[in-house]
Amino acid sequence: MPSIEEAVANKYHVREPDLAQQQEQQHRDFLRQFPRSRWRDLTLDDYALGTESSIDGYSYALEWGTTVLGSIKGGSALKHVIYFKRKTSEWHFPADFDRVGDAWDALHASLLEMLDMADQGRWNDIGQIPILNRAKTVRLKTLFLYFPDQVLPVYSHNHLSYFARELGIEGDTDPLVVNRRILAELRTIEGLESSDTRDLGQFLYEWATPPGWIAARYWKIAPGHNADRWAECLEGGYICVGWDEIGDLSLFDSVEDFRHAFAETYSDHYNGNKSKLTLKARELYQLTEIRAGDKIVANKGVSEVLAVGTVLDSTYQWQPDRPDYRHTIAVDWDESLATRLDPPERSWGTVTIKSVTPKLQTRILNPVAHDPSDEEVEVLPIDPAQEALYRTWMSVLERKKQIIFYGPPGTGKTRAAKGFSQWILNQQYALPDADSDDWMEATYDTSKAWWVTANPERYSWKSMFDDGWVDFSRGEKKKHFSQINTGDVVVCYEAAPTQRIVALARVVSINDDLEDPNPLMLKPIRRLPRGPRWKTIKSDSVLADSEPVQISASGTLFALDPGQFRRILELSGVSDEYLDQPADDIAPYLTQVTFHASYSYEEFIEGYRPVETSGGLALGLRDGIVKRIAATAVAEPDSVYVLLIDEINRANIPRVFGELMTVIEADKRGIPVKLPASGDLLRIPKNLHLIGTMNTADRSIRNLDSALRRRFGFIELLPDVSVLEGAVIDGLELDFFLSEMNTRITNSVGREHQIGQSYFLLDSEPITTAAQFAEIMRMEIIPLLQEIVFDDYSKLADYLGREIVDAANQSLISIEDDGILISALIKAYRVELGDNR
Repeated sequence: MPSIEEAVANKYHVREPDLAQQQEQQHRDFLRQFPRSRWRDLTLDDYALGTESSIDGYSYALEWGTTVLGSIKGGSALKHVIYFKRKTSEWHFPADFDRVGDAWDALHASLLEMLDMADQGRWNDIGQIPILNRAKTVRLKTLFLYFPDQVLPVYSHNHLSYFARELGIEGDTDPLVVNRRILAELRTIEGLESSDTRDLGQFLYEWATPPGWIAARYWKIAPGHNADRWAECLEGGYICVGWDEIGDLSLFDSVEDFRHAFAETYSDHYNGNKSKLTLKARELYQLTEIRAGDKIVANKGVSEVLAVGTVLDSTYQWQPDRPDYRHTIAVDWDESLATRLDPPERSWGTVTIKSVTPKLQTRILNPVAHDPSDEEVEVLPIDPAQEALYRTWMSVLERKKQIIFYGPPGTGKTRAAKGFSQWILNQQYALPDADSDDWMEATYDTSKAWWVTANPERYSWKSMFDDGWVDFSRGEKKKHFSQINTGDVVVCYEAAPTQRIVALARVVSINDDLEDPNPLMLKPIRRLPRGPRWKTIKSDSVLADSEPVQISASGTLFALDPGQFRRILELSGVSDEYLDQPADDIAPYLTQVTFHASYSYEEFIEGYRPVETSGGLALGLRDGIVKRIAATAVAEPDSVYVLLIDEINRANIPRVFGELMTVIEADKRGIPVKLPASGDLLRIPKNLHLIGTMNTADRSIRNLDSALRRRFGFIELLPDVSVLEGAVIDGLELDFFLSEMNTRITNSVGREHQIGQSYFLLDSEPITTAAQFAEIMRMEIIPLLQEIVFDDYSKLADYLGREIVDAANQSLISIEDDGILISALIKAYRVELGDNR
């Protein structure tokens, strides 16, 4: 995250002219529709969602008609306090009122009182109006729309609290109070004193993106069957889809109500199959998730991209006056990005609406067929939805300091944990061109410590700390450059006139290209203000024989043995865990271990283990993984370390963790505990994060030690069939098949035994051939199902069908023929492929 000053200098607060114009127009339209003078006589029908006329109502305008002035769309209609429930044809209102009319009288009077208080400058009194505490987002957005100079267009309490923490002000109070505190603080910052509140709202999200905030996303949407609506979409500046019978998506007060209505409306179309109805409902409802600035890829079939467009400010709109295809989104189309995909994107064959992965974005925006001289279009390095998840997980990790990903097999727990760990470290160490897998996971062994000399006339080590990294040249003597590894520790020496060791650094990237003048990338660890001078180094009994002294530091890179490295630290006055621990290795930023049934305290913390001696093997006291990582993390408080424990529930956790159970709690971090074997003090610093994974098919979190459950945050990962959307194997839709099979498993033995999507992925993409699918079924899925049902073949038949399972004879009918196997599953899970609408 840049500093406030850097963000102001980079004009994070300056809106694009088109956006500013859209916001001004939308605000004028809102005030024209709902001027203050209208409020005295505003009726319930003028206010509420869900009625026949609600598209012209106040709640609709707040949630759907003013999205570029700060969005509150989505989620439940409860935010509006009162609304009409279409499913039951009755009003929802607070239970402490007998009639909806009484509730509306109270809400109406309270909103009028709120506006009057704001007129009088009594902002702190607004929080005392009881019924409005049930409508905090509605309250905030209403105040911004009528008092845009007094309130920021930020309505999420979580986001406001996050921004307050980043600004160093109190954020744990009423959101309106926090909103105005943030505004007052921003007004004190040079360069922001007179900025419009809409500029300041943009500044906050650009400068300190909060957890869960999603950047622009890409969506593939087919403009009709075989793109037969493309001409009108291009001319009219929109994209449109069918499923008209369901009506306006924005009128549903929750996604659950929408799914229920979709199932009722389209039950006959999808043969009443609940899994298919759920998948198609989710596909259509994605239209409500699309935001201004998102990108729409219009496709024809599986190979042709007709154009890529940018979603305009109105986002989703229901157009009742159109003859059909009434679900629409306004789009500014760019036909210059039209292209053909080779190979085709098969997953587009059976879906109308689908999110586009970053990998596919690259194929669309930078196809090989384009002229290589064309300027490349920037592609996001990570799926924005995935990054939003990472930010949400980070908020849990920052609070608890350790989390566990749990769920059924194949749901990608290890992949998620590793990806999240690398994202954490990339956030901390945004180093250009550094290979994350390489530098994060390297083993740091001080037998590979190095001395690097810098000539202050050409380079100052200070700039490494200022920039956070430095590219370094080979110099004249190149013999050691073939031996250096990522993660190696570097002693930073500054030549004449300073002639002193000034810092420690790490190697984070190496380029083996002999033509590259700057093959090393270094990251600073810490300054050494008391680092020894050349005169002291030459006269020291340990360092006198070191390579840099032997050749008078003539060159750039010199090797140091562990004893010489330790001696330099001693002379530098570094009396910390680097020296307190007997181990010679310094921990990596990311360490991954896998627990198993025999994993021990001695491996994890410390203990007596076999070591080689001159007389053979003997027992010696050795440091465990945690002790080494904690020592390095304490010694480098400005660096972040992650310990990833895969299959954490397979070990005897209380026994393995031992004293660690006490000192990993967030409020106990940094407090020392004495270890019984060595007598050493173990500290777990705040910059060390623990991330675990566990398979709930092996063990439920309910069966975990209660002390462990209390200390960890838990994040459940369930099967995600969306990654299989559009993948069809000989007529069998993978997303539907997995969803329906998991529904049957859940109803039979519980959700913890479901089967994850990873079984049907190859290199993160859905499998494509019958042979692949059949092999996975025979070798992995069917044995797993047999285990789930304890070889009860009557239950197994419920999962696989009677053409595969002979329940009477407790056996499987021949499943060796791929085609016969898939045909049998299609019959067992029968539903016709849905049409593209």
